[in-house]
Amino acid sequence: MSTRKIVVMVVGLPGKMATLVAEAIMRQSDMTLWSRALAEERGTALIGAGDPTMPTKVVELVPSYLHEDALRRAVADGVDLIVDFALPQSVNRNVDLYCAAGIRFVMVAAGDDLDKLDKSIAASEISAVTITNTVATIDDVLRAIRFLFGHRQERGKGFSIVDVLHG
Repeated sequence: MSTRKIVVMVVGLPGKMATLVAEAIMRQSDMTLWSRALAEERGTALIGAGDPTMPTKVVELVPSYLHEDALRRAVADGVDLIVDFALPQSVNRNVDLYCAAGIRFVMVAAGDDLDKLDKSIAASEISAVTITNTVATIDDVLRAIRFLFGHRQERGKGFSIVDVLHG
């Protein structure tokens, strides 16, 4: 019997931490990296290109004016959740988009207005994990993905890295 893999979109590519997490996702037997990601401008990111032990994956970077369409497609394609390494000025906008689209997310952020983020999650039909980027490790993000996937029945629930590590 095969187990369905967790399908993950990584936002923040081609940034360093987002790329490292995308590569880590590709190495996991229970996860797969979706071939598109939200970005400010159109482009591509090559994931795994510097590692001869893994295949290279091309991720299409979808420009901001197409984000809503990309999220609808993500839902249709079975994306389970998003890991977001967006810039602080994009955090609340992205959270609102994810909540409207009904896609759970792990937000690795330094945003100043995390209260707004928590309120958006509470008012939505999704659950999410927030991690401040000053403490995030790749293993923490992978744990958060698995934790959130395991709590997919919960609605309007925000979790912290403390919940992930101790829950």
